[in-house]
Amino acid sequence: MKLLVGTRSSKLAIAQTNIFLNGYKNICNWYAEEGQKFIDVDFEIKKFVTQGDKYSKEGKVRFDKINFVSDIEKALLAKEIDIAVHSAKDMPAKLDPRFEVIHFAENEYIDNKLIINSNQDLYIFKDKIDISKIAKIGESYDLSGLRVGTSSLRRKMQAKFFYGADNVLDIRGNVDTRMQKLFDNQFDCIILAEQGLRRLGIYKNDLNCFVSSNLPAMGQGIVCLQYRAEDEKARKIISTIFDNNNLLNGNINAFIEMAEAQQFVSALGADCNSAIAIQVDDATDWGNCRGLMLKAEIYGKDSFIRVASHDENGDILKKEYATMKEFPHAGEHEVITNILIEEAIEKGALDLLNEHN
Repeated sequence: MKLLVGTRSSKLAIAQTNIFLNGYKNICNWYAEEGQKFIDVDFEIKKFVTQGDKYSKEGKVRFDKINFVSDIEKALLAKEIDIAVHSAKDMPAKLDPRFEVIHFAENEYIDNKLIINSNQDLYIFKDKIDISKIAKIGESYDLSGLRVGTSSLRRKMQAKFFYGADNVLDIRGNVDTRMQKLFDNQFDCIILAEQGLRRLGIYKNDLNCFVSSNLPAMGQGIVCLQYRAEDEKARKIISTIFDNNNLLNGNINAFIEMAEAQQFVSALGADCNSAIAIQVDDATDWGNCRGLMLKAEIYGKDSFIRVASHDENGDILKKEYATMKEFPHAGEHEVITNILIEEAIEKGALDLLNEHN
């Protein structure tokens, strides 16, 4: 059986595709050791230069990230490919019902230690800058006067509000290009996702950087597999791979977490380009938590708001949650999300988002 897998042609996109394909190979090898044969599939990667890639090459930074996805989706509908691989943060908040998706983030063994998927940002500095000299009391940093490069509106506002950055500049290109611009002294600091760097074989311990504790973008660090809703062959292959591989975190928790993040962002009329950060965790077994933990920040030009379902100790903040059962069902997840959507709107989230239009 042959399945065509479509993805962008960038190094990171290929690396993320290979996470999925290597997961399949690992299962095949395990079955072989047990004297059995796994599903016989010949995967072939088909690379795409999307409209988003073209816009980026032209130097544009203000375009919808769906442009990194739509060309591959068209090929999927035309049956030119069977499976598409995307960065989840490029996906729209409202998904196309013609497709099924599964989200995953790999767990990785490094130096015999299990490294769980990270969705954090790294603030990477040129080598001449001593990070210890810009550290402030309370483990924060002062980036005032430094040329900070990012094309993300969320990261721009976080750098401004939390690190005092007053000279945040647009930066374009893939990871290699951005790193080179840093080395060429075009920037003093650039902001990149830790997981993306790790997938390219670049680790934070090898960089002059600090790890940000700020909230991520929706879907950051997560990979999205997409296939046609009526394609039972692809459905069976994908579900079997994830059911048998514990190094790929493709499970019901990941699905719920992405679904609630998409619901929250979509309800505010926002998308992956908006000045919004969100983190959703399934915390049924964490401390005093029950069910879904959701926290989000919405940034205007000069102020921001924060909403959260739990405090730092894992205690539920809202009295409306008090009736939740120890093991909540999906409907209760939606209750939490809807309450926080209402709170964000009451605090002025829509006006803050509109400040950037």
